[in-house]
Amino acid sequence: MEENQAMSETPPVVALAEEVQRAIAAHSTKKEASAILTRSRELGLISDWDLWMGHVTEKPFDFACLVVAVAHILPPGGSIETGVFRGGTSALLIQCATPETFHVAIDPFGLPSQSYAPTHGYELWAPTRTTIARLAALSEHNSVTFCPYVMGRENSFALIYCSIQPPFVLFISMASTRTKE
Repeated sequence: MEENQAMSETPPVVALAEEVQRAIAAHSTKKEASAILTRSRELGLISDWDLWMGHVTEKPFDFACLVVAVAHILPPGGSIETGVFRGGTSALLIQCATPETFHVAIDPFGLPSQSYAPTHGYELWAPTRTTIARLAALSEHNSVTFCPYVMGRENSFALIYCSIQPPFVLFISMASTRTKE
C-alpha cells in the first residue's frame, strides 16, 4: 500500500515546476515583470531579444515573468548569466535578486569573435563599458554584488558555480540557439 501511495505522489521537482507555472500566470507576476522590464529598458539595459531579426519578440517579457516567479518561490540566492551583451537579462536578474547576494555576468565583453549576425557589437568597447557601468549601478542600488567575468560562450565556467555554498545560485542563463524554445 505504501509503495502505491508513494508512486502516486507528485515528485518534488514536478510540484515546484507546477508552482512556478502558476506563479508565472498570476496577474501580480505579470505586473511586476512588466515593471522591471520597463525599468531595465529605461536604464538602457536591453536584451538582444528586444529587437531580433527586425521584429520584437515576447522572450524578454516571458523571461521576466519566470525570474519574478522564481524569486518569490525559491529561497534567497544569487544569479549567473552568460551572454550579457547589453545587459537586458542581467538587469532582470539583478532587480529580482535578494539584497546582499551576487550576480556574475559572464560575457566575451569586447571579443569580436563572439559576435553573431545580425547582432554585431561585441567588439565595441564603448557600449561594453556603458553596459558594465549601468549593471554595476543597478546592482549597487539593489544591494547586489555585481561581478563581470570575461570569457567566450563556448566555455562552461557557470557550471562551476553550481556547487557554491550559500547564498545558492538561483539562475543560470546560458546563451544558446536564437529561438524562443
